[in-house]
Amino acid sequence: QRKRMEEDREQTLSQLPATLDATVDGNIVVSLDSKIRVFSNRYKKIWQMPDSVLDSKDAVRALDYVLNQLNEPEVFSNKVHAAFMDPDSKTFDTLHLKDGRILEVYSRPQRLDDKTIGKVWAFRDVTKSEQAKMERKALQSRYQALSDASFESIFLSDQGICIDQNSTAVQMFGYTHKEALGRSGTEWIAPEDREKVKSNMI
Repeated sequence: QRKRMEEDREQTLSQLPATLDATVDGNIVVSLDSKIRVFSNRYKKIWQMPDSVLDSKDAVRALDYVLNQLNEPEVFSNKVHAAFMDPDSKTFDTLHLKDGRILEVYSRPQRLDDKTIGKVWAFRDVTKSEQAKMERKALQSRYQALSDASFESIFLSDQGICIDQNSTAVQMFGYTHKEALGRSGTEWIAPEDREKVKSNMI
């Protein structure tokens, strides 16, 4: 039985590299005794990790190489150690690298026959999406500043429904930002002109 379990284990491990390389993440599987079981080519590329580190099978050495590239190495180091103290835990973090890249990292337990035998770490480069998100926030902030500086009431609508307004509109019409959202723009208009305004808005 022990021999069969060992054979099943080896077969599972032999299939892991191809499985890991089929994902967009950089993956590494580490045993509970801090040995590198397997890693994907994407993992090696993300961290620009030399073969000498990976071939050593020493996960502590690999972690040190990773930590040297982080803005806050101690924070991630503590979280890694905590994850191994609780092998069945699942974790998520965002890492900021010294070279400006931003990575999301997930960890999950590696199981075999309902037994946790290691941890799977997945790293995903989200630099472009995070930069785009920050640019959108900056644009929105600039728009809001310009909008609020206007002496005119400004509304944004989707098919005639208010989705935003500036501070001048609040002062002029009396609806707070929360009260205005979701209302039809024609509610600000005298009844006899509502159809004409609604047609123009749409």
